[in-house]
Amino acid sequence: MLIFVGVLLTLLIPLVVLGLGYFRVRRSYQLFIIPITTLIALVLVFTNVGKLPVSIQFPNLSPVSYFYESPMLLVDNISWPFVISILTLVLATFLFDIAHLENLSPYYWAFIQFFGGLGIIAVLSGNPLTILIAWSVIDITECIALLRSVAKSRDRENVVISLSVRITGIVLVISAMIIAQGMGNPLSFNEIQ
Repeated sequence: MLIFVGVLLTLLIPLVVLGLGYFRVRRSYQLFIIPITTLIALVLVFTNVGKLPVSIQFPNLSPVSYFYESPMLLVDNISWPFVISILTLVLATFLFDIAHLENLSPYYWAFIQFFGGLGIIAVLSGNPLTILIAWSVIDITECIALLRSVAKSRDRENVVISLSVRITGIVLVISAMIIAQGMGNPLSFNEIQ
């Protein structure tokens, strides 16, 4: 269960860093918090290896269920190494960026940690609905970040085209889920070879 606490750290600490920036807390404190919490999340994941598999089933929030299952996170022997890999890559990014600390923005690190947390949620998806939600949030977050960083209209157009292709893929998966459920064979990761 502490694995999910580590995942929550990677998603919530970037918001805390944004709040600290709003209250004008020193940049060095903000830059200290982010890698430390990533390291703590990595340790939490490593310490709970013996307690696999672990899953969390979220309640269905809508009064009418359009999907067979509600969102679920699953940590098992397949997803666990990917979680370790993502956290290690995020931490390695911070360690390599320390050489350029005077030019570094804490918001940049916060975005990297948040994006890593979203990637972990996608890896821990226990059913197609959860992975679709994770993909959607990742795509929207990436689109917002790219639109803020590019200045040319041609580059902005490419970002929007890329997002529309990804949304088309998500719509195709949703339609496959609806067709499979209509045929009485709900699409789940257990059914996919």
